[in-house]
This record gives sequence, structure tokens and C-alpha cells, in this order.
Amino acid sequence: MFLAQVAAPSFDLGAVAKALLVAVKSGDWVAVVAAVLVLVVAGIRLYGQKIRGELPDDNFLDKTLTWLLESKPGGWALNVLTALAGAYATALLAGEPITWGITQAALLTALSGAALWELAKDVIGWWAAKKALEAGEAAKAKIQTAGDAVKAVNERTDTKPF
Repeated sequence: MFLAQVAAPSFDLGAVAKALLVAVKSGDWVAVVAAVLVLVVAGIRLYGQKIRGELPDDNFLDKTLTWLLESKPGGWALNVLTALAGAYATALLAGEPITWGITQAALLTALSGAALWELAKDVIGWWAAKKALEAGEAAKAKIQTAGDAVKAVNERTDTKPF
């Protein structure tokens, strides 16, 4: 099964918004920041392309969304932010405090996953280049020079046209 065939998990933004409200009322500002991060990242992931299409090209938000959604470093940053948001959302919805351990686990997961993905892409690229080189060498071996073609014609015929 390909990744594109896997259904996107449902995400209850209402529950995160409720956790944000509870955190604000209780004065748990770490949880407030975590909940805002979750909502911002979810918004970028769900609506970023649509919002970006509506904004003028010289707008700061458009440039930020373009960087996050269309550049490699922006993709890495969004990957790390998504991992943090996922870990924080899980903790918030479970009623657990946001700790350094949760942050550390999310960062390790995001960076390890990104590194392994880049490694896989490098290996796939290397293999494709190797196969292309081999195919090129095989094709090169089949190519005849004009002199080789004349020799072949002369050898196959009794008359020597050239």
C-alpha cells in the first residue's frame, strides 16, 4: 500500500480548542503555547495552500507559507513543528502536562524520520543513477561508428559499394 492510499487520520480541532480554553483559564501558559502551536500547524497543513493562493505575492504570510510548503528547509521545519504539535496535542488531550521529555521525544522522532527519509531518497537516487549509467554503457556498446557500418555492409555483400 502506498502512503497516498492511507486515509488521513481525523483530527478534532474542537478538542484542542477546548484544551486551549482550559489551559488559559488555569494559567498553564506552556499548555497555551502548545495548543496554539497545534492549531497553527493544523491550519497550515489543512488550509495553507488555499490561504496562500488567496494572498498577494508580496505578502509576508504568503512568503512564509511558500517557504514552509514549497522549500526543502521549510518542509523540514514544518515536519519538526508537526511532530511537536502531534506530541503536544496528545498530551493536552490526555490531560498530561507538557514536559521536556515529550518535546525531546518529538524532536528525536521528527529528526530521525527526516534523516531516514533523506537516506532512503539518497539510496534510491544512487541506484537509479547506477542503472542509468549501466543502460548508457550498454547503449554505447551498441552504437556503431560510420566506419563500422561500412565494414558491416561490405562484409554482408559480395559487391563493395563503398
